[in-house]
Amino acid sequence: MRGLGAGRRGSGRSAVRLVGVVAVAAVMVGLTFVPIAPVQANDELVPTSGSPTVALSIDLDDVTCVPNGVAINGQFNADLTAFTSFMSLTDVPDGWTVRSSWVVSSGTPAVETSLGSVDTPVIRPLPTEDPPPAPYVDDVWFGDLVDAGATFTYTVTLQLFDSDSAWVQATQVAISCSGNSSGVSVSTPLVEVVSAPQPTKASLTPDDIVWGACDSEAAIEGEQCATVSVPLDHFGSRGTVIDIAVNRFPATSGQSNGALLTNPGGPGGPGLSFARAMSQIYAGTALAEDYDIIGFDPRGIGESSPAPYCVSPADGSDSLGNVLDPDWQRYFAADVPATGTYQSMCSAATARYLGFLGTRQVAADMDWIRRAEDIGRGSDKKLAYFGGSYGTRLGEVYLQHFGDHAGAFLLSGAVDPSSTYVDFFIERTGPPDTEFDIQFAPAAPDGIGEKFYAVVAALTPLAPVGLDPAAGAVEGVVVPATVDGQEAEVTLASFTGEVSGALRSEPSWPKKPTNAAVLWRGIPRPLPWNWPI
Repeated sequence: MRGLGAGRRGSGRSAVRLVGVVAVAAVMVGLTFVPIAPVQANDELVPTSGSPTVALSIDLDDVTCVPNGVAINGQFNADLTAFTSFMSLTDVPDGWTVRSSWVVSSGTPAVETSLGSVDTPVIRPLPTEDPPPAPYVDDVWFGDLVDAGATFTYTVTLQLFDSDSAWVQATQVAISCSGNSSGVSVSTPLVEVVSAPQPTKASLTPDDIVWGACDSEAAIEGEQCATVSVPLDHFGSRGTVIDIAVNRFPATSGQSNGALLTNPGGPGGPGLSFARAMSQIYAGTALAEDYDIIGFDPRGIGESSPAPYCVSPADGSDSLGNVLDPDWQRYFAADVPATGTYQSMCSAATARYLGFLGTRQVAADMDWIRRAEDIGRGSDKKLAYFGGSYGTRLGEVYLQHFGDHAGAFLLSGAVDPSSTYVDFFIERTGPPDTEFDIQFAPAAPDGIGEKFYAVVAALTPLAPVGLDPAAGAVEGVVVPATVDGQEAEVTLASFTGEVSGALRSEPSWPKKPTNAAVLWRGIPRPLPWNWPI
């Protein structure tokens, strides 16, 4: 058994926390993020020219070496036309597979340790265009696989296999780190690269959390911050670790009954800000006096690592035309397949850690935080917990795995523990025109419904935007407006989002019916089209 440090404060990490919330949301409820588009297989979709290729490009400027780890921060270039570090596919047919594998080597003579491999299916039902490159972001801490401060090489291999599982092509990038110095080399393997078995490592154990001052500008009075190092995979033997950002508001009485861990839901909601809100809402109550209120950004979110970064494609809802009179045929024929292609690229680019962002791993992080806090206070306390929305699912999974350590649990807005990710969203969504007639129209006073329809129609692009470049995309509609005395730019998404948010928030219900009317009055005239009056 070995101890694992409670954080690397001051480690010099410079990776920007750019979060692909959609990807995280899909995985945290237990699915691999590769939605399958409803398009039948077609042999004619296989490209007739070009050589199918998977490539990985790493810009040395995106690499940051630190003791016992390396960060790769692919991002937009200066003119926002491409990514500095990225993965790409060229002429790769639908149904092929990208195999990603990772190895770290260190010592003299060098000892190679496999970090595993992941197969990602390529979804490309529309062959007219190659899928857009996906930014490559990685955040690797090697635990006890590499001695702190030692020279090491981290190698990423991407291999392409056809629909018969035959090896086609590969690219390999090796990142060498010696102190703060780094180097990048690229090679092209001529035969299949077979990963060695992963090592069996001793179980990791937490150390006490080292609380200190908060670096964030959002920090408030009484807040303490830290990072907690946890295994990337609590239920396996991969050896690598990640950092979880946590904050704490100690019991104001000075006599704590233990930790009250919090989660706002999502999936994908940041937890540090939620703990700040909890500490203010319950200030002066027994809850704040008797419990240490603790928040955490779940793995892959906010200030926690790893940092998945997937740039969303163009808004597919634009291809519906007027969302209250949608063109569903075009949407499912063009945009759903294109979205599947984009998401399969995202899955391949984040394959090293995407499978470890699920609910069970986050529940294990919660128990790791509990154990680390118990070490720090020198006593064993039951964990208290408050979870809202998806946070109730997280609490349910914690109780399943770690129920012996659970104290008072409050689950607000509970998710059915027997439901799936698909159930979770299907039960909460429907065709926008139908949802409008069910939720909005009955509550609106006379005349507001017609104005709402008019605003949506006016904010709808004059032609479908879509995701297929061959479709002839046009710019979305942006209208200057004055809302509640403030100048704003209104789009279809911002307007419908404002209304749907009001429908979900009880305190806003009394003023909700006026939203459309206020916006109606606030948009200046004349307009560049014939606004219906």
